Amino acid sequence: MEKPTIFIFYGVEGTPQENWFPWLKKELKGSRYQVIIPPLPTPQKQTLKDWLKAFEPYKKHLNSESIFIGHSLGVLFTLNLIEKFKIKAAYLVAGFGKLPGNKFDEGMKTFAKKFDWKKIRQNCKKFYVFAGDNDPYVKLTISKDLSKKTQTDLILVPNGGHLNQSAGFKKFPLLLEKIQNVITPSLKAKSHSPFQIEEVTFEKGEIIEITPDMIIGDVVLAFPETLPVLQNIGIHCIGCYAATFESIQEGVTKHGLDPKKVCKELNKAIRNELR
Repeated sequence: MEKPTIFIFYGVEGTPQENWFPWLKKELKGSRYQVIIPPLPTPQKQTLKDWLKAFEPYKKHLNSESIFIGHSLGVLFTLNLIEKFKIKAAYLVAGFGKLPGNKFDEGMKTFAKKFDWKKIRQNCKKFYVFAGDNDPYVKLTISKDLSKKTQTDLILVPNGGHLNQSAGFKKFPLLLEKIQNVITPSLKAKSHSPFQIEEVTFEKGEIIEITPDMIIGDVVLAFPETLPVLQNIGIHCIGCYAATFESIQEGVTKHGLDPKKVCKELNKAIRNELR
């Protein structure tokens, strides 16, 4: 089963090797997502039609669990795609929902349109909008308008400029943090007091039910007491790469085991631990 995909779309005269894109791709390696930065023609053939054509070979990796990250013009392209496809989340960086009124407008006009914002919000579960408070290309009013249209808070980065390499952004830890908040599932369990392990939050009075569709690595991270159960039934690949994205269903079926019976034993283990 293929891992879900994070797509990164760059801006005018951009490349997959610039800014924080390579760093982010490296940081997300080993997560339950794969990262694809489609090569998009710019500045020649920099039109919506040509970009959609360039994206066509990558549509096979697109589904409702996909995540889009757009930078600058890549944000307009992202919005055009979200109008057509349902995705999990979108990260809009130094972007705009209409032409920003700078020297690059002429080359971006095919991407700008009267968007169906209601449809866009229906097709994307969560938006994050980032802007530098001194962006030389995008006025703050434009950034605020984008956050208003997507009905999310504006994440303002002090002295962030265009949030690109020229502004010192070869790395973007804040963006990575927000992505990890979405791609790392929260598992909730019965507990005597709220506490947190890594990205896994437990709330008082709530009961977890481990199910076959849960990721093996996430379950073990949340509930270390499940590790001996898995090892006792012959699942010894907990530390392998596949455990970061493979579900219990997929993992135990390979070993000829019944996923429902395995989950029953895992649930017994966490019930005993949480009493």
